[in-house]
Amino acid sequence: MTMTSAEFKAICIAAIDAAKVSRGKNKGMLKAKCPKSDSDGAAAWQAMTLQANPYKAGIYTIAMFDDRQRAIFDAVGKAIEGYDVNHLDRDRQILEALGVW
Repeated sequence: MTMTSAEFKAICIAAIDAAKVSRGKNKGMLKAKCPKSDSDGAAAWQAMTLQANPYKAGIYTIAMFDDRQRAIFDAVGKAIEGYDVNHLDRDRQILEALGVW
């Protein structure tokens, strides 16, 4: 499978969109649960969750990624590195409010 960087960028953006809530009061935040494990959204969700709330990340799911999902996981993780994404996870926000985190 060969693709240009523009195509890969579009795939990563679509994967990030699939990992976030698209409507309602939590729009823009990470979904509460990982999307279907064989989807591109799962790769983006795991990468973003690993930064926002590492306790929710699924090590087995990450280990079972295929090459495409691994590339998405690595690209999204690299893209958000250095940014504060903690506000994207509702559980992290609650734990911080309680003083646990």
